[in-house]
Amino acid sequence: MIGVCRGGASSDDVAEGNKRELCCDAYKGDEEITINPLNPAHMKLTKYTKDGVIYTSNPKLDEDIKERLRLNGVFHSDGSFKCDTTTGLVKGRRDAYQKSRMIIEVLDRKRKLTSAAVRKQIDKMEQAEMREEFVGVVVFFLERKYKSLVSQGK
Repeated sequence: MIGVCRGGASSDDVAEGNKRELCCDAYKGDEEITINPLNPAHMKLTKYTKDGVIYTSNPKLDEDIKERLRLNGVFHSDGSFKCDTTTGLVKGRRDAYQKSRMIIEVLDRKRKLTSAAVRKQIDKMEQAEMREEFVGVVVFFLERKYKSLVSQGK
C-alpha cells in the first residue's frame, strides 16, 4: 500500500470563483490504472521535460498519466497548455528542473563538473532520509547530465 495525493480535493489555495483543477486520485476516482510507482520498470520509462511535463513512451502508462491522473494539468482542445493542477504539479516539476540546472551550473563554475561529482549529488539525494518534494525530477535531469559526461569521458 502506498500513500496517494489528494489531488487538490482539500486545497484551500483556490481563489474564489476559480475552478479547482483536480489531479491524482481526486480526479481519477475509482477508475483503474496500470501505472504503478512501485514498479521499477514503469518508473524507468518515466521521463520529464524542462517545462514540467511528465510522460512515458508506453501508450497505456502515458494515458494514465495524462488522462486518468491528469498529472500534466489541463490542456485546450488544440493541445496547448491551459493551466496547472490545483496542487501545482507542473510548476513543481519545472522548479525541480531549474534546481538540477543550478546544481550543474554551480559545479561548472567551480570547475568541478565531472561525472563523479554529479553522481555524488545523485547519491546524496537518493540516500537522504527525508527526500525533498520532486527529488525524482531533479535526479532524472542529473542522471541525464551524468550519462552525457560519462560518454564524453569526463
